[in-house]
Amino acid sequence: MEGPELFVACVTAYTVAPLVLAIRQTVFQFVLLYSYIATLTAVTGLVGLSHVIPLTESLSVTSGEVAFAGLLFAVLVTVVAGRDLQVVRNVVVLAIGVHTLLAVVRVLDGLVADRPRLYAVREVPSRLADAPPWAALLAGVLLAGEIVLLVGLIEGSKRRLPSLAMVIVYPAAMAVTLVVDGLLRPLLLRDAELGVWQQVEQATGARVLLAWGLIMPIFIFVALYRHLVLAFEDEPLRLDALGRLSRDELLLGRATATVERILDAAVNTLLVAMDPDLRVTHFNVGAEQLLGWTAEEMRGRTTALLVDQDEALRHAMALGTGSTDLTVLTHAQIAHGGRREWELVGKDGQRHIVSLSISEIEAGGRVVGYLAAGEDVTSRVRSERAMLQAMSREHTAALALQEAEGVKHELVSTVSHELRTPITSITGYTELLEEGVFGELNEKQANALRRVIRNTERLESLVEDLLVLERAESGLLQLDLTHIDLRAVVHDVEDMLAEMVRGRDLDLRFELGHGPIHVKGDHSALERVVLNLVSNAVKFTPAGGRITVEAYARDGSAGLLVSDTGVGISAEDQERLFERFFRTHESYKKAVPGTGLGLSIVQAIVQGHDGKVTVMSAPGRGTTFAVSIPLDVQFSRFGISA
Repeated sequence: MEGPELFVACVTAYTVAPLVLAIRQTVFQFVLLYSYIATLTAVTGLVGLSHVIPLTESLSVTSGEVAFAGLLFAVLVTVVAGRDLQVVRNVVVLAIGVHTLLAVVRVLDGLVADRPRLYAVREVPSRLADAPPWAALLAGVLLAGEIVLLVGLIEGSKRRLPSLAMVIVYPAAMAVTLVVDGLLRPLLLRDAELGVWQQVEQATGARVLLAWGLIMPIFIFVALYRHLVLAFEDEPLRLDALGRLSRDELLLGRATATVERILDAAVNTLLVAMDPDLRVTHFNVGAEQLLGWTAEEMRGRTTALLVDQDEALRHAMALGTGSTDLTVLTHAQIAHGGRREWELVGKDGQRHIVSLSISEIEAGGRVVGYLAAGEDVTSRVRSERAMLQAMSREHTAALALQEAEGVKHELVSTVSHELRTPITSITGYTELLEEGVFGELNEKQANALRRVIRNTERLESLVEDLLVLERAESGLLQLDLTHIDLRAVVHDVEDMLAEMVRGRDLDLRFELGHGPIHVKGDHSALERVVLNLVSNAVKFTPAGGRITVEAYARDGSAGLLVSDTGVGISAEDQERLFERFFRTHESYKKAVPGTGLGLSIVQAIVQGHDGKVTVMSAPGRGTTFAVSIPLDVQFSRFGISA
């Protein structure tokens, strides 16, 4: 293998190992990188002058010079992968430490050099053998300075130049560092056969050639490990703190790297770190998954990409900033504290509602950036908005009904009577169809017919409710009063009540005592009272709750209690609870279906029995409806005859 081919092979061999070790972060990654740097440092110091690789008639490089170039490349890869001030410190200490050991080796070598029966296995170059031990120490200091120079050149550039220009900075910084070494190292290892300037000229030429040889490995590293390089460029290393003993300064870079790993681990949460100008410095996996942008696409760009002008204007009005500038809005939200719902625009144009909190990142007593943390609440917020719209529509409809109170009485009376005949006809014919009188039905037809029957029954029930209220208001409510047992009324509807709670995790209990409770009442009407009260309890009692139906006779009155452990009713709503078409705030909030007629009917029927119905409730403490009917009722109201 000729000189140029051997040179390329050596450069390749020395640069492949760091590229391989940088592939994936493991617990051993930096241990292996440090070991590799230490090995190359030792090779450079011990056997670096043993072999010469001729490239041209007037230019050659030693094996140690090639190893030194590989050493600087390994340092570059290690610092970029670690993006931590402590990594720089470790490499500097490692360089000085290895050269200190080399100095010790030189001292020991000098002590045993003239001893009998001791001889050199291989001949050591005279420049290396004749060099004093302190030269190794100075070489270590020089290497440490060159490492700091290399990192410093890159640090100074990345604060001023865009990421694209940094591609040129890395090989340029490497070339400057190598040339500086070529200017200074000949002063440590003098060649008696050559003058100082001739040595400097040869060393500088060799370093320029080495810098040229490292261009391709550096470009490969920057291209293959773009995510590492961008993260390194976004994270400043405070080299002014390199020599300080402050533990805070020492661990600042390490803490930052650790925080970034934690941010990436939160895959279900959007976490975006920004600099003081709101340029993105970190875009975690959760943000990538939600918004569709990759960290590389977002890094260095402002968050204005995610917020349109309308959304900024909405927050400006809410926060009272008078400005839609995102920096102003960020400061305003931090001042107000808490979370706000931001509508962020994804890469595909889709909008996502994110409950977002923003906090300042401080270092050294100054704000160095911001951290936005949020969760996707799009589904919840849109559901709430839809529910509010439905509640608003329903509330508007209820108000319209109340405003049309004068017209309704006449309309209800007329329409209800007119509807009974066609409903009865529809019910009769659907029953005939169901029984197959007009021919057998297939399964699809039977299902459709059952839906018709169910809705006809609902319509018939609504018409009947309207008629009952109309008769009660006009004083013509007809009740078929007979001597009945109130316990029997409850027993007769137990199956219907059990059907109400089917499929719900509710505990339905009956406490009816042992003796009969005799009243004069309308059996069907009182059944309706029980059904309406229990239906109401079922609607507003969450899963795991209890509903109790109790009947008793006490102090000349028959009582019926229906109690639940549901959401309860506010005092304000209780005042209007028995008004026709009135629905509580909780029924709108939970979108509970109903007409607001059930309790009005209960009151009308109970009053028709010369009784009264009361309610005891409080929000979150359940509700109890108490119906009281005299055991010996004298019916004189609403034109009722016994």
